[in-house]
Amino acid sequence: MSILERVYFFHDELIRNTYPNASTLMRAFEVSRITARRDIAYLRDRLLAPLSFNPQKNGFYYSEEDFNLPFENSPRIIFLLGMLNRLAEETGLSNLPEIIQLEKKLSKLVSQESTHLIGTIHCEWIEVEHPDAAIFDAIIEAIVK
Repeated sequence: MSILERVYFFHDELIRNTYPNASTLMRAFEVSRITARRDIAYLRDRLLAPLSFNPQKNGFYYSEEDFNLPFENSPRIIFLLGMLNRLAEETGLSNLPEIIQLEKKLSKLVSQESTHLIGTIHCEWIEVEHPDAAIFDAIIEAIVK
């Protein structure tokens, strides 16, 4: 399993107030204690998660309730997921196992509050034009907000 999967798992455990620790990661992913501690340090130091340790519960918790992973609600991921969904439906490929698997993986990167946006994306294929990246970013931001 990748560090991203372990970080998401640990983040979910923190949100559920289960007070996870290195042993939690070790059991769930069969990684060494060193790897588990590195993952926790990565979450705290690189992703700036407000982690605190509770000695009575022998586990971590978020000291700030509104923390989200930096890539968790990325407008690009929401847009990509919505477009994948629309393209798959229009081409009749929505039941392919590969499409279903990709949608599931991308959905894990989007918070539950944002999943309603996926169904609101509508597109009509008229012609192909390559927009400037800055314009594309502005459009994605506007759609998601």
